[in-house]
Amino acid sequence: MKHEVLLEKYLHFEYENNLFDLEIHHVKFWQFIRVRVFNYILTNKEIFGKSEEKEIGFMPKLYFKGLNFYISSLLKKMFFKFKERDILFFCSSRRILTDNNYQDPYLDPIIESCQMPYLAVENYERLDHLRPPRTKNLFYLDYIEFPSRFINYFKKMKLNKLETEMIKTLQYNLNKTFNIKYTLLFSEINRNILRYEYIYPKLKKLITITNPKVIVEICSYGIFEQIANIIAKELKITTIELQHGTMGKYHIAYNFIKKVYVESFPDYIFVWGSFWKDHTRFPISEKNVIVTGFPYFENQLSIRKDIKKGKNILFISQGTIGEKLAEVAFELADKLKNYQIIFKLHPSEVSLINRYNFLKKKQNISVIQDTKTAIYDLFAKCEYQVGVYSIALIEGLGFGLKTIIVKLPGWKYFEDLNSEFIEFVDSDKEIIKFITKTQDKKLSFRNDFYWKENSLNNIVSNLKDITN
Repeated sequence: MKHEVLLEKYLHFEYENNLFDLEIHHVKFWQFIRVRVFNYILTNKEIFGKSEEKEIGFMPKLYFKGLNFYISSLLKKMFFKFKERDILFFCSSRRILTDNNYQDPYLDPIIESCQMPYLAVENYERLDHLRPPRTKNLFYLDYIEFPSRFINYFKKMKLNKLETEMIKTLQYNLNKTFNIKYTLLFSEINRNILRYEYIYPKLKKLITITNPKVIVEICSYGIFEQIANIIAKELKITTIELQHGTMGKYHIAYNFIKKVYVESFPDYIFVWGSFWKDHTRFPISEKNVIVTGFPYFENQLSIRKDIKKGKNILFISQGTIGEKLAEVAFELADKLKNYQIIFKLHPSEVSLINRYNFLKKKQNISVIQDTKTAIYDLFAKCEYQVGVYSIALIEGLGFGLKTIIVKLPGWKYFEDLNSEFIEFVDSDKEIIKFITKTQDKKLSFRNDFYWKENSLNNIVSNLKDITN
């Protein structure tokens, strides 16, 4: 079954079975597990490979570091004076090294320009933080998050007969409808409800004390952001999500069959361009989806506009399709010896570098595995890019790269892209044909459809309008 068919079936299934209304321990649990359940189905159907977002196994050094951050966060909380703020920012832990500190590319430009009293908070990235952060007035939520990750090992939900039957029925219907053998439903529900019950009172206390007029986040389907959105609705605080990656009609976190009420979904979405607004079925009103642009991208493009491109082809990997994409690069290397192929790993693939060792056999392939190499530097010097469904492909188009999308699982995210300099391919032969046809042509691409200009001013002005 194809990805797009499976998604439609899944969206109808959750709507027709009223899954957003199901409660256990007074928690509407489906909103917390729908993304993971759908990704399990995709993996089971071999539509996607195993995701790069793996659970953290037993890594003593990593847990020791996480424990240190937890203790530090706990001590800081004892002496940190939380005050009322106009804005509460939920920062990204995936930071970029810039001028000897780590920048949040999504929120730091806004934080530094909004000129309003704020508090910024951040969760772990694999039990770690990138430091020193550029973000000022930043508080780590490790004192809440670290214990919440382990609570399900020591505690189990007590269910009444009705709740037990509800889970059994839902699991049976999932397995029957999608022809799978999913046995993890109870553990998923148990883990998420226990985490909710642990996080909710502590996060509500923080939000109540800071009493922001608005909460700004960049990933509304993270459990902290979901719980913050629920609390915000109770306290009548406005919530806004800034787009951080691919949306479109195939991203499960942002697509719903109807305009259903999802209490964990933000009140507003700020998107980079009208393409994302037009191709995503958000559960909120269309007037609450505002086209603003992406300040960090706009800035990176402007400071590299004069760099000359060479005969370089950039491959943009992702964990779910990375190995298959690497095979394409490997086959292409011998047929395009006058090109240097740069294979850029996704940040979450760095620990999986061994799966790409075979690429080193080719002299004209280099593998970029470190997180310090800015992808924008690679865009600036490359003529072509190859990928599947990474948002970086759209950024590359903005940098003038001729774009090749390989028809691996997920390529449908970008099926609506339309340009003579974008090619959808099934084989390395088709890639060579496209390069031969376009190598002497200059890219002309309608950038504003994907990236609205004057983005920083757009976001700050809309933020102030909503706050006031």
